[in-house]
Amino acid sequence: MGRPANADSSATFENIRDAALRLLNREGMEAVSVRRVAKEAGVAMGTLRYYFPSRGALLEACLDSYHQRLVTLEEHMTAHLRNSDDPRAAVADTIRAAFATIKMQPELQRLRLLTSMRQGELPKQRRIHLRGPFLRNAGAVLSEHSDNPANDMRMVVDSVMRLVAWYAACSDDETRDVSGEDSVEAAREKLQEHVIKVALRLIFGC
Repeated sequence: MGRPANADSSATFENIRDAALRLLNREGMEAVSVRRVAKEAGVAMGTLRYYFPSRGALLEACLDSYHQRLVTLEEHMTAHLRNSDDPRAAVADTIRAAFATIKMQPELQRLRLLTSMRQGELPKQRRIHLRGPFLRNAGAVLSEHSDNPANDMRMVVDSVMRLVAWYAACSDDETRDVSGEDSVEAAREKLQEHVIKVALRLIFGC
């Protein structure tokens, strides 16, 4: 399929991707169909298919900017862990920052979890540029503050971040059910503090 006439490539790509993100955040991932995105973006189906040949490609584009934010967050997290005089407080700060980031766009995190479960892994480029460096660097830093070698600590870091990813993306009802709290705010706070306690025990043994 050729490029649509008079198309501004980057602007059209961003318009379609942003339309998909609006539908995702407003109605959830099931609303992100090729036809609905085309209508939301105000483009013809042929134009959409030129830039995104499949629904999967469209969903991956939705995740691109989200993963970039996660890369930036994880770089800040690792630097904070490395430079802090209080590693326990730094771990707690790191977990709270991760919760806050995911809470801003939970539908994107749910999409990330779903696509990872379906494929059994993150896409190769995301493993290379996102998860790998963070686990390696955070594991090395935290091993300096515990009796565990860096390779063991990277698995601990991964376990903790998976807990964060799951709990932060839970619905309000699920959060209340798990925590036993009636208030959504209290429920989310309780789950966050629970993950911090688990992380501190795994990393520091107490």
